[in-house]
Amino acid sequence: MSLGPLSVTCSIFIIFSFNIAYCLARMLLDLITLFCATHSILEHRVLSDPQERAWYDSHRAQILQTDYEEERVDVFPFFARSCFDRFDDGKKGFYTVYRKVFNNEKSNQNGRSSREYPSFGQSDSLYTDVVASFYQFWEAFRTHKNYTWVEKYDIRFSFNTNKLHPNLIFISTPIKERRAMEQENKRLRNAARRKRNEEVRQLVAFVKKRDKRVAAERERIQQVAQEAQARTQKLAREARQRCTRINQQLSAGYCIKCLPISHIVYSVLYNRVVSLLA
Repeated sequence: MSLGPLSVTCSIFIIFSFNIAYCLARMLLDLITLFCATHSILEHRVLSDPQERAWYDSHRAQILQTDYEEERVDVFPFFARSCFDRFDDGKKGFYTVYRKVFNNEKSNQNGRSSREYPSFGQSDSLYTDVVASFYQFWEAFRTHKNYTWVEKYDIRFSFNTNKLHPNLIFISTPIKERRAMEQENKRLRNAARRKRNEEVRQLVAFVKKRDKRVAAERERIQQVAQEAQARTQKLAREARQRCTRINQQLSAGYCIKCLPISHIVYSVLYNRVVSLLA
């Protein structure tokens, strides 16, 4: 039985398609093998080179997560008065809301124990025990995150591009170019840290200005100062009256021997001070 031209053409097409599919499968298998070999070389280089291992450890989160995003507290919604209801410890009270904000911020900091961060406390927390130490620390807040995810260059490579795929084989980087890349990465990290520090410090200033515990402490200090000033004025007034009385006694013809020596010395010294201040 002879095959027609159409059947022969279909057979040739099927055989040709099968060969193409086979070649593509072999190419894909070779690429997978090459990828695995390259990845093994990379891991071996990282584990054997202390410098590369340190770099890998500091960038571990970005390497394991291609869509890495910083875990951070968005402080800007808490600059509004509407973020809390009252100045109490209720569910949406001032002290509950901001205590949670600062607790979340300190839990996101790496490199320090959360116990080293003073607590915001509650509405009835003592100023000397809790409030003063809290503001003293947080007003000088400095983040301990390394911000390696904002780096522009991967200093392991000589290519002048943004983040390269970490599975590429290492390529030697010229010293001058490497230093320039390191400086740029350092500048970006420092800028990100300064920005975060300023955000948190501004929030602390916003909270402190509205903290009733701080206002109460200011009123107490003002009252103590007023009381001290009143006592000083009273003592000065009594001293003037005493000196005036002694001077009157001397002017009235009292014998100096009849007056206690302390009164005479006191009167002389007082008159001397008054004359110097006049």
